[in-house]
Amino acid sequence: MNIRNVSNNGGVERGGDRPLRADGKRDRSATSATTGDSAAISSGGREAKAAFDASVEAARGKGDDRVTVVARAVEKLISGDLDSEVVLRDTASRMLAAEFQTF
Repeated sequence: MNIRNVSNNGGVERGGDRPLRADGKRDRSATSATTGDSAAISSGGREAKAAFDASVEAARGKGDDRVTVVARAVEKLISGDLDSEVVLRDTASRMLAAEFQTF
């Protein structure tokens, strides 16, 4: 392609081989080499997945046990058993010991 005349308000002279180049790009019959990509999960990745799955199961609870625990907690909350200085200090110290992480 010759673009010397563009700044002089001239036209752009396209090279004579342009249709040949464009036809080569449109040729769908050309085959490309297969790459044979693969992926592997490391042992650390498998361990992380297992730990995550265990956390999910623990969060879901185990049926009736979770219902019972929640019912007891609601009873304590309604009765006012959780609204005492001792409980607040105990809860605060456990949160500090765990660095505010819940898992």
